[in-house]
Amino acid sequence: MEIIRYSADPHSTVKFIKSNLDLLDEVSSFEVYFNDEDIPVIYRNVPDVYLDEGKREIQFRNYTLILRNEESEREIWLNGATCGYSGSGPSATIEILQLLGVKYNYDKITAEKKIVEKKLVTFHDLNIHIYRPTELWNSRGDKIFTAKMSFETAGQKYEAKKLIEQMGYLRPLIRRTDYERIGKIEAYYFVNTPYSTRKEWPEYATNNTLTLNRAYSQIGVKTVKEIIENIGYTYNARLGIETYERTL
Repeated sequence: MEIIRYSADPHSTVKFIKSNLDLLDEVSSFEVYFNDEDIPVIYRNVPDVYLDEGKREIQFRNYTLILRNEESEREIWLNGATCGYSGSGPSATIEILQLLGVKYNYDKITAEKKIVEKKLVTFHDLNIHIYRPTELWNSRGDKIFTAKMSFETAGQKYEAKKLIEQMGYLRPLIRRTDYERIGKIEAYYFVNTPYSTRKEWPEYATNNTLTLNRAYSQIGVKTVKEIIENIGYTYNARLGIETYERTL
């Protein structure tokens, strides 16, 4: 088993995972702890060696979040993410799980002081209603097309989403200001997902709207559609598109 260890504050820990999403590909299990006495011996008082002004120093650390991929025989040990209270440590754990596509009852992360989950199934879906910029506040018929993308890994979804965000304003579907007018059915338009999206953070939402920026709003629907398709195919997504406006 290959082991990758990282010690830092919660914010830096999340940044580390974002920059290294390819280290795991998929998460098949995780463990997270609050109390030192609950941490298995293998993750407790682990010596870290570092240099300080040319001298070798040793610091002993407890690792509180363990991410594992049994298939690739790789583990990531983190001490900047934890559970059992409302704070930055559990928030880091929740954010990391969402980054990695682990659909979960995230309330458990703040409520419980010891969690061991195995045989996880991850999902890397990104569904988007695309709108013209002047039509964001109008009725649902104003969207020009819908793209449904399913990626193989968290890293592929993350990189594809960064490119799509350059095309305009991306935000969770449920956060649309006309939510009450268009109703719950529209807010949960993508209803065939085998998991709940209600507890997703905005940055990691599965279902979104994209309002094209000025540059992209000036080009035809066909071209915008091709750009989205190219982004999806570049990152190995299974892709489906439904067009609502005449293709130009």
